[in-house]
Amino acid sequence: MKLFTTLGLCGLLAASAYSERILSKTETKSVIEAAASTLQKRYVFEDKANQIAETLLTNFEAGKYDNLLQSKLAEKMTEDMRSVVNDGHLYATYDKPTNAPKVEEKKEEIDPETSRWLHQQSLKARNYGWERYEMLPGNVGYVENTGFKGEQQAFERCASIMNFLSECDAIIIDLRKNGGGDGRLGHLLASYFFPAGNNRWLLSNENRSNGTYYQEWSYTYVPGKKMPNTPLYILTSGGTFSAAEAFAYAMQANKRAITVGENTGGGAHSGSMRNCGNHIKVFIPSGRVSSPITNSNWEAVGVKAEIECPADKAVEFALMDFFNKKKKDGNKYVAASAKWYADYFNNKEKNAYPEEKLLKNCVGEYESGRSASVKNGKLYYVTPGGTQLEMAYLKDDVFYGVGANVSQKYGDLRIIFNGFKNGKVKTLSMAVKDPGPKPPNCYDVKRVK
Repeated sequence: MKLFTTLGLCGLLAASAYSERILSKTETKSVIEAAASTLQKRYVFEDKANQIAETLLTNFEAGKYDNLLQSKLAEKMTEDMRSVVNDGHLYATYDKPTNAPKVEEKKEEIDPETSRWLHQQSLKARNYGWERYEMLPGNVGYVENTGFKGEQQAFERCASIMNFLSECDAIIIDLRKNGGGDGRLGHLLASYFFPAGNNRWLLSNENRSNGTYYQEWSYTYVPGKKMPNTPLYILTSGGTFSAAEAFAYAMQANKRAITVGENTGGGAHSGSMRNCGNHIKVFIPSGRVSSPITNSNWEAVGVKAEIECPADKAVEFALMDFFNKKKKDGNKYVAASAKWYADYFNNKEKNAYPEEKLLKNCVGEYESGRSASVKNGKLYYVTPGGTQLEMAYLKDDVFYGVGANVSQKYGDLRIIFNGFKNGKVKTLSMAVKDPGPKPPNCYDVKRVK
């Protein structure tokens, strides 16, 4: 019992030795002076750097940092620095010391070669950031990238996917979950969407801390086919950040893509954490990316979505915009196909589901073993093979199949219960997507009971 008490007391003493504290005036002065000096040397805008430094020093002299716990001091410094410049990357933080060492089980040591192998396996499992690509209706290509990786395999995947999508009528690039990464992959991706021999100056990059400046350009050559005229949509969210934002911003500035979704996170400045002593650190942005077209960037404000919508609806909004434009195409077959999908996206979930008393007008048996019923306020249709399908409402007399038993996507299975709003339905029409000039091509099925 005595031994337990002694150990407990030692633990309490150790914890107290590592607890947060209020810095002395001298210690606080050292922190503020270190932060001010580093800012003046490194912060991306020299004039603002001097203003921020002066603000910190003035506030110290005024006693605004007196008697503050270390975490509160960091918070106050952040508040004061951002009062001068709205920079989301500029902040101070309390680097909490590690408490007294704990007795831990011995962990298995992993040699560097195995560690590299495990890292590669992790990247491979997520296809080096290219997590999903597929064909959407109307020959629209879709690809999702969740991180611009710098490995050679990521560039190879980019080339193969772009070639897979090269004959699409439009392409959607989904960056909603992309937090950034290697900007060079963004350069390669952008290069597929500009004409051969017409390189584009995408961005400028300057860093005050080391005095470097360089331009970021699209590439003359890409492995595969370029798509300079293919409509391009970039999906964004608040989670789209850094290098992913750079790609979206550059393509938007060049009027080569339409951004859809939510405004991005707003990280255009690069920097590093600097130690100011007494467990206070300041992250100081020293690099600035900008567009030669806008002479600005997306820092703190994000890349603005041209078509604003909830992030989880961005795919549908991109498709809706594309098909609404495409249905005006001069080729009547192309226009007819686009109208089929435009009707779906323009009306999906916009028209209230009909009341049950109206749905009952559809109930009955139809030719070839078809039938319709109403359950719990929903209309159900039974195919000649006996499969029951739940029907969602589109518009007018048109319903479409949904659920696990429907293989088609985007309302491809449509049934028109002719005149269900006006009385008892005598026929239903099987609406079939048709490449002809007047889709849907329908054939009527008579009601028998």
